Amino acid sequence: MTRAARNLAVARRKAGDHDGAHKLAEETLAKFRVRYGDEYPDTMAAAINVAVDLRHAGDLDGARDLGRQTLDRYLKVFGDRHPQTLSAASNLAIVLRLMGDTREAYKSDLATLAALETTLGPDHPLTLTCATNLASDLSALGQHQAAYERDSDTLERSRRTLGEDHPSTLACSLNLALDLRALGRVQEADKIHADTMARIRRVLGERHPATLNALQSIRADCDMDPLL
Repeated sequence: MTRAARNLAVARRKAGDHDGAHKLAEETLAKFRVRYGDEYPDTMAAAINVAVDLRHAGDLDGARDLGRQTLDRYLKVFGDRHPQTLSAASNLAIVLRLMGDTREAYKSDLATLAALETTLGPDHPLTLTCATNLASDLSALGQHQAAYERDSDTLERSRRTLGEDHPSTLACSLNLALDLRALGRVQEADKIHADTMARIRRVLGERHPATLNALQSIRADCDMDPLL
Protein backbone atom coordinates (compact mmCIF):
# COMPACT_ATOMS: atom_id res chain seq x y z
CA MET A 1 0.00 0.00 0.00
CA THR A 2 2.86 2.39 0.75
CA ARG A 3 4.31 1.96 -2.74
CA ALA A 4 0.86 2.59 -4.19
CA ALA A 5 0.68 5.80 -2.15
CA ARG A 6 4.04 6.90 -3.56
CA ASN A 7 2.80 6.30 -7.10
CA LEU A 8 -0.42 8.15 -6.33
CA ALA A 9 1.56 11.14 -5.07
CA VAL A 10 3.45 11.27 -8.39
CA ALA A 11 0.17 10.98 -10.30
CA ARG A 12 -1.31 13.85 -8.31
CA ARG A 13 1.69 16.06 -9.08
CA LYS A 14 1.50 15.27 -12.78
CA ALA A 15 -2.23 16.03 -12.70
CA GLY A 16 -1.44 19.46 -11.24
CA ASP A 17 -2.36 18.88 -7.57
CA HIS A 18 1.00 19.95 -6.22
CA ASP A 19 -0.13 20.57 -2.65
CA GLY A 20 -1.92 17.22 -2.39
CA ALA A 21 1.02 15.44 -3.99
CA HIS A 22 3.50 17.01 -1.58
CA LYS A 23 1.49 16.11 1.51
CA LEU A 24 1.06 12.48 0.44
CA ALA A 25 4.69 12.19 -0.63
CA GLU A 26 5.91 13.44 2.75
CA GLU A 27 3.67 10.98 4.57
CA THR A 28 4.84 8.12 2.36
CA LEU A 29 8.51 8.98 2.83
CA ALA A 30 8.09 9.01 6.62
CA LYS A 31 6.53 5.52 6.53
CA PHE A 32 9.29 4.09 4.33
CA ARG A 33 11.98 5.58 6.57
CA VAL A 34 10.48 4.07 9.72
CA ARG A 35 9.99 0.64 8.18
CA TYR A 36 13.04 0.23 5.95
CA GLY A 37 15.58 2.98 6.62
CA ASP A 38 17.04 5.67 4.37
CA GLU A 39 18.93 3.44 1.92
CA TYR A 40 16.04 1.18 0.91
CA PRO A 41 15.16 1.65 -2.78
CA ASP A 42 11.55 2.67 -2.11
CA THR A 43 12.67 5.13 0.55
CA MET A 44 15.11 6.77 -1.83
CA ALA A 45 12.48 6.92 -4.57
CA ALA A 46 10.04 8.54 -2.15
CA ALA A 47 12.72 11.05 -1.14
CA ILE A 48 13.26 12.03 -4.76
CA ASN A 49 9.50 12.56 -5.12
CA VAL A 50 9.50 14.85 -2.08
CA ALA A 51 12.50 16.78 -3.41
CA VAL A 52 10.63 17.41 -6.67
CA ASP A 53 7.55 18.51 -4.72
CA LEU A 54 9.69 20.91 -2.68
CA ARG A 55 10.98 22.45 -5.90
CA HIS A 56 7.45 22.93 -7.19
CA ALA A 57 6.54 24.52 -3.86
CA GLY A 58 9.38 27.02 -4.25
CA ASP A 59 11.55 25.57 -1.47
CA LEU A 60 14.72 25.36 -3.52
CA ASP A 61 17.01 25.03 -0.52
CA GLY A 62 15.02 22.07 0.77
CA ALA A 63 14.86 20.51 -2.69
CA ARG A 64 18.62 20.89 -3.16
CA ASP A 65 19.52 19.47 0.25
CA LEU A 66 17.21 16.46 0.05
CA GLY A 67 18.15 15.91 -3.58
CA ARG A 68 21.86 15.85 -2.77
CA GLN A 69 21.41 13.54 0.21
CA THR A 70 19.37 11.12 -1.88
CA LEU A 71 21.75 11.25 -4.84
CA ASP A 72 24.62 10.35 -2.49
CA ARG A 73 22.61 7.36 -1.26
CA TYR A 74 21.86 6.24 -4.82
CA LEU A 75 25.56 6.47 -5.69
CA LYS A 76 26.40 4.34 -2.66
CA VAL A 77 23.72 1.70 -3.25
CA PHE A 78 23.39 1.53 -7.06
CA GLY A 79 26.49 3.24 -8.47
CA ASP A 80 26.81 6.13 -10.90
CA ARG A 81 25.33 4.46 -14.03
CA HIS A 82 22.03 3.19 -12.67
CA PRO A 83 18.90 4.90 -14.11
CA GLN A 84 17.69 5.74 -10.59
CA THR A 85 20.96 7.51 -9.84
CA LEU A 86 20.87 9.35 -13.14
CA SER A 87 17.26 10.45 -12.54
CA ALA A 88 18.24 11.82 -9.14
CA ALA A 89 21.14 13.71 -10.70
CA SER A 90 18.92 15.27 -13.37
CA ASN A 91 16.33 16.40 -10.83
CA LEU A 92 19.05 17.99 -8.70
CA ALA A 93 20.45 19.78 -11.75
CA ILE A 94 17.10 21.53 -12.29
CA VAL A 95 17.26 22.91 -8.77
CA LEU A 96 20.85 24.04 -9.19
CA ARG A 97 19.97 25.92 -12.37
CA LEU A 98 16.98 27.59 -10.74
CA MET A 99 19.24 28.66 -7.87
CA GLY A 100 21.68 30.25 -10.30
CA ASP A 101 24.35 27.54 -10.32
CA THR A 102 23.84 27.07 -14.05
CA ARG A 103 27.29 25.86 -15.01
CA GLU A 104 27.17 23.10 -12.41
CA ALA A 105 23.70 22.13 -13.65
CA TYR A 106 24.95 22.04 -17.24
CA LYS A 107 27.99 19.95 -16.31
CA SER A 108 25.79 17.48 -14.42
CA ASP A 109 23.16 17.19 -17.15
CA LEU A 110 25.79 16.75 -19.85
CA ALA A 111 27.31 13.80 -17.98
CA THR A 112 23.90 12.39 -17.12
CA LEU A 113 22.72 12.57 -20.72
CA ALA A 114 25.83 10.78 -21.97
CA ALA A 115 25.29 8.01 -19.42
CA LEU A 116 21.60 7.67 -20.30
CA GLU A 117 22.34 7.49 -24.02
CA THR A 118 24.82 4.68 -23.34
CA THR A 119 22.70 2.69 -20.90
CA LEU A 120 19.14 3.27 -22.15
CA GLY A 121 19.58 4.64 -25.66
CA PRO A 122 19.00 8.07 -27.23
CA ASP A 123 15.22 7.67 -27.59
CA HIS A 124 14.38 6.40 -24.09
CA PRO A 125 11.90 8.69 -22.25
CA LEU A 126 14.42 9.41 -19.47
CA THR A 127 17.08 10.31 -22.03
CA LEU A 128 14.69 12.66 -23.82
CA THR A 129 13.72 14.29 -20.54
CA CYS A 130 17.34 14.91 -19.61
CA ALA A 131 18.03 16.31 -23.09
CA THR A 132 15.19 18.80 -22.64
CA ASN A 133 16.63 19.91 -19.31
CA LEU A 134 20.10 20.22 -20.83
CA ALA A 135 18.71 22.60 -23.46
CA SER A 136 17.34 24.75 -20.65
CA ASP A 137 20.81 24.85 -19.10
CA LEU A 138 22.17 26.06 -22.43
CA SER A 139 19.47 28.72 -22.64
CA ALA A 140 20.24 29.92 -19.13
CA LEU A 141 23.90 30.22 -20.14
CA GLY A 142 22.90 32.42 -23.07
CA GLN A 143 23.74 29.75 -25.66
CA HIS A 144 20.43 30.13 -27.48
CA GLN A 145 21.50 28.59 -30.79
CA ALA A 146 22.83 25.50 -29.02
CA ALA A 147 19.63 25.30 -26.98
CA TYR A 148 17.57 25.54 -30.16
CA GLU A 149 19.55 22.78 -31.84
CA ARG A 150 19.26 20.52 -28.81
CA ASP A 151 15.52 21.12 -28.46
CA SER A 152 14.95 20.60 -32.20
CA ASP A 153 16.58 17.18 -32.06
CA THR A 154 14.84 16.22 -28.82
CA LEU A 155 11.44 17.34 -30.08
CA GLU A 156 11.75 15.21 -33.21
CA ARG A 157 12.72 12.19 -31.12
CA SER A 158 9.97 12.86 -28.56
CA ARG A 159 7.28 13.14 -31.22
CA ARG A 160 8.40 9.87 -32.77
CA THR A 161 8.78 8.00 -29.48
CA LEU A 162 6.16 9.51 -27.17
CA GLY A 163 3.70 11.18 -29.53
CA GLU A 164 2.92 14.82 -30.25
CA ASP A 165 0.62 15.31 -27.25
CA HIS A 166 2.74 13.69 -24.55
CA PRO A 167 3.50 16.19 -21.74
CA SER A 168 7.25 15.74 -22.23
CA THR A 169 6.90 16.44 -25.94
CA LEU A 170 4.82 19.53 -25.21
CA ALA A 171 7.41 20.76 -22.70
CA CYS A 172 10.15 20.47 -25.32
CA SER A 173 7.95 22.18 -27.94
CA LEU A 174 7.27 25.09 -25.60
CA ASN A 175 10.97 25.48 -24.90
CA LEU A 176 11.78 25.37 -28.61
CA ALA A 177 9.39 28.29 -29.18
CA LEU A 178 11.25 30.23 -26.48
CA ASP A 179 14.59 29.35 -28.12
CA LEU A 180 13.33 30.78 -31.41
CA ARG A 181 12.11 33.92 -29.69
CA ALA A 182 15.52 34.39 -28.08
CA LEU A 183 17.09 34.10 -31.54
CA GLY A 184 14.79 36.78 -32.93
CA ARG A 185 12.76 34.35 -35.02
CA VAL A 186 9.54 35.71 -33.59
CA GLN A 187 7.08 34.61 -36.29
CA GLU A 188 8.23 30.99 -36.09
CA ALA A 189 8.22 31.17 -32.29
CA ASP A 190 4.68 32.51 -32.12
CA LYS A 191 3.38 29.82 -34.46
CA ILE A 192 4.91 26.99 -32.44
CA HIS A 193 3.89 28.57 -29.14
CA ALA A 194 0.26 28.94 -30.24
CA ASP A 195 0.08 25.32 -31.43
CA THR A 196 1.75 24.08 -28.24
CA MET A 197 -0.58 26.10 -26.01
CA ALA A 198 -3.63 24.61 -27.74
CA ARG A 199 -2.28 21.11 -27.14
CA ILE A 200 -1.31 21.82 -23.52
CA ARG A 201 -4.78 23.18 -22.78
CA ARG A 202 -6.37 20.10 -24.34
CA VAL A 203 -4.10 17.60 -22.56
CA LEU A 204 -3.58 19.22 -19.15
CA GLY A 205 -6.44 21.68 -18.82
CA GLU A 206 -6.64 25.44 -18.36
CA ARG A 207 -5.63 25.55 -14.67
CA HIS A 208 -2.77 23.06 -14.62
CA PRO A 209 0.43 24.70 -13.31
CA ALA A 210 2.25 23.74 -16.51
CA THR A 211 -0.43 25.50 -18.56
CA LEU A 212 -0.20 28.64 -16.45
CA ASN A 213 3.60 28.67 -16.71
CA ALA A 214 3.44 28.19 -20.46
CA LEU A 215 1.08 31.17 -20.75
CA GLN A 216 3.79 33.26 -19.09
CA SER A 217 6.46 31.86 -21.44
CA ILE A 218 8.30 30.17 -18.56
CA ARG A 219 10.56 27.34 -19.70
CA ALA A 220 9.30 23.88 -18.80
CA ASP A 221 11.44 21.74 -16.49
CA CYS A 222 10.97 17.99 -16.83
CA ASP A 223 10.84 15.91 -13.65
CA MET A 224 12.39 12.43 -13.69
CA ASP A 225 10.57 10.07 -11.34
CA PRO A 226 12.23 6.81 -10.23
CA LEU A 227 11.12 3.76 -12.22
CA LEU A 228 9.76 1.49 -9.48
